Amino acid sequence: MLALILLISGCTNQNEAGYRQFSDGTISFYYPDWPGSPMNDPAMFMLQVKDPCVFSASSYPVASLPLRQELGKRFNAVFEESGGCYQSSYIMEAGGVKYNTKTRLLYCDYQTYALTMACRGQAPQNPEVWDLSCEYDSTKSLNKKTGLGLFPIPRNDNSSLITDAIKESRHLGADVLPWYFAWKDLGTSWTTGDFLMEPLSYEGRTAISVNIIHSNVLGGYPQGFTHFSDPGFKEAFANFSIEFIRRYRPDYYLIGGEIDIYLSQQRSEIPAFKTLLEYTYREIKKAEPSQTVGFVTSYHDAVKNNATDIIMTMEPYSDIVVFTIHSYEGQFDYSNVSRGLMQLKAANAFFPSASKRYAIIENGWSSSPMLGSSEAKQAQFARDFFSFLDSPDTRAEFVTWFGLYEWSNCTQSAETFLAPIPKESRDPVFVQRFEEFMCSLGLKRHDGTPKEAFNVWKG
Repeated sequence: MLALILLISGCTNQNEAGYRQFSDGTISFYYPDWPGSPMNDPAMFMLQVKDPCVFSASSYPVASLPLRQELGKRFNAVFEESGGCYQSSYIMEAGGVKYNTKTRLLYCDYQTYALTMACRGQAPQNPEVWDLSCEYDSTKSLNKKTGLGLFPIPRNDNSSLITDAIKESRHLGADVLPWYFAWKDLGTSWTTGDFLMEPLSYEGRTAISVNIIHSNVLGGYPQGFTHFSDPGFKEAFANFSIEFIRRYRPDYYLIGGEIDIYLSQQRSEIPAFKTLLEYTYREIKKAEPSQTVGFVTSYHDAVKNNATDIIMTMEPYSDIVVFTIHSYEGQFDYSNVSRGLMQLKAANAFFPSASKRYAIIENGWSSSPMLGSSEAKQAQFARDFFSFLDSPDTRAEFVTWFGLYEWSNCTQSAETFLAPIPKESRDPVFVQRFEEFMCSLGLKRHDGTPKEAFNVWKG
């Protein structure tokens, strides 16, 4: 009857007699001093009953927005935010009986807590005294370093462990967490964003890239679009971007990803992408003037391919330019560790004017012997990474390591880049090294085993 679902952070009111306090160091609230009752819902940790009313407390390891939407869909519940809590009064029907119901939701320590009182034939009494609040103090466990970014790739590519990876990344000191979305995945449903954005934003800043370009290929688009030059594309994408920003409030909204790689191979399409970027930037700024908007380009490939002119063509239509920097040589050769710091410093000096904002959304070092490296070399670069981040000469707003865990299936990941190349035309050595590159950058192996570079991060 009371199996509910999720929400976000601290609403308090004056308490009164007839209530007892629950506190476990994470969540605190007052509940009616009624007899306890057995529970058959694994999410529920308290059930108090006094006919004709029932009071329950539950927790769910997910974001709050999907829960509000589910309750809205099932019971027409409309939630209002107050002091970080979401609350709603609605009619719930179970077993043919209607219950007057009051629910409060709070997102705390990467879980949503739900307090619900349901009464048969009368309104719930005194829900204002529940005094629901989050006791979790992140400052005791976080050692956040300003400008430090970490891509929260989950263990074993398990999407159910993304929230765990997000929390671990924050507790390793990450100030900025990036994430990549394809417009196709959000164009018809916000479900993925609703589950991810609240955890991503919970204890720090976010840098979100919607990949209109996917490095050397086009990104995924909603049905009806095949190219960013299609009629109506820029208007639809700008509208989507504004809705995304208003729904999730990312600190950085980026149009990506690694646009220079594709455009250096398709130079005739540069004007169309410039038009898209210019239009989207202008429309976002009209709707949300304070939103930081940028685009994602590579640094390493732009220099190698003599494509830095593409960056400068797009630069006026952004608040910030965001680089990926992977400092391998040739076919993903990571033997020369000193090259990593050298490239970071070169990117730092890329813009003639120090007033131009920039950041780094991907960086790191392989640990693979196949690619000329080792765990020791990766750890050495991790030390160089932090020395760059801490240098007073560094202007980057954030510098991100890619990523926390390695992917477990890099054949599948690599295929998204290799798809345009017929399999019979692929160089097997290149493919093998490319897959190894993608699966050797993490601070931990996909099964959770830490590498030497992880100890550098832990300090």
